[in-house]
Amino acid sequence: MNISFMLSAISSIPYEVKEVLNPLLLILMAIVSVATIVVVLMQSSVESNMGAITGDRPSTNMEEQRAKSRESKLKKATVSMGAFLLVISIIYFVIQLF
Repeated sequence: MNISFMLSAISSIPYEVKEVLNPLLLILMAIVSVATIVVVLMQSSVESNMGAITGDRPSTNMEEQRAKSRESKLKKATVSMGAFLLVISIIYFVIQLF
């Protein structure tokens, strides 16, 4: 894509729309940031694999697979929310420039 076309499209956004868009993007960034923090805190630590030594392992293979599935979903959610936060931040600061 032509960068000058993109910059001219951004600079043609009316001031009134920017006035409304800026707080909305900030609120959206705050919500996504808090959600990302919560999802990261829900993930188990790397040291949780030490349960094999103490005997605190899941008792069945099904429980172990369920735990792995939950962890993979949380990791995917973390990456997607991080990417979404990055995109929102870039949009916000590009709009601030023009």
